[in-house]
Amino acid sequence: MLGDPGAGKTTFLKYVAVRLALGEALNLGTRLPVLLPLSAYANALAERDIPLGRFIAEYYDSRGVDLPLQPMLNEALERGGTVVLLD
Repeated sequence: MLGDPGAGKTTFLKYVAVRLALGEALNLGTRLPVLLPLSAYANALAERDIPLGRFIAEYYDSRGVDLPLQPMLNEALERGGTVVLLD
């Protein structure tokens, strides 16, 4: 999605993530929504080669999310049960 700064791109992605988290499928079935700043992943890639799935877990771990994210993400990604929303 393209748009000028302030056009609502981030707000829209947050809306989609919340709707998915609430089980309001938006015709996507049951999916784990993962909202991630694309700039953070780009910065990590500039430093090292890291798969997106591993980066997601590291990103949220570094922000204090105290859950076993890596196994959860691996399973969800493998079964196609994730919607990764890159902002």
